[in-house]
Amino acid sequence: MGRKLLNIPEEVVEQSTLGIYYIQDNGVYGRSGSNDGSFGYLTKNSSGTNYYNNNTSQTGYTIKKANSYLRVRFTAQGDHGQTWRSSALLLKFTTNNFTNSTTIGGFGMTQYNGGHNNYGQSCCYERIWLHGSSVGTVYKFAIEESGQSSGTTWTYNNVNSGSDSNGGTQNDHGLIYGMNIRVEEIEAAQVSQFSGYNTFASGG
Repeated sequence: MGRKLLNIPEEVVEQSTLGIYYIQDNGVYGRSGSNDGSFGYLTKNSSGTNYYNNNTSQTGYTIKKANSYLRVRFTAQGDHGQTWRSSALLLKFTTNNFTNSTTIGGFGMTQYNGGHNNYGQSCCYERIWLHGSSVGTVYKFAIEESGQSSGTTWTYNNVNSGSDSNGGTQNDHGLIYGMNIRVEEIEAAQVSQFSGYNTFASGG
């Protein structure tokens, strides 16, 4: 017998989410080459388009309604094959096709196991804010990275147990979908604003 976990009327669900944008790639990404708090965009180590850098040709998300909220969820997987690695990732957005950009947030990834091989870590970040943009504004997204110079993480969006090179040999665990960006626009009436500072000072 099945049961509903969330008993939300269908009309409420339809009205609360105005649109969804999703970036996901099964290719292996590599470090930016920037270290110790200096950030740069991720590189693409496998063939195909780099979806996570300042790619001006990406579709982006188009705002459907003024005075709504954006919810962005960002997950990443960092992998290696040596004793320890450490890095930080930042999620960026732009509304002017990367003439400049604004940091949404991010996380540090530390993989350490007392001098023994340790095969990576995944992290997740989420933020909701009142975007303040007009209808038709296009938001595009990118990921910046900074490695710890003594032991930088080498590969991202990769799931294996022994590679420690900038190429990073893939395997087929979950088809390598270890990194993604999910953007959702939500009706303001469905969000309880918890802070008077729940906006960005500039629109990137």
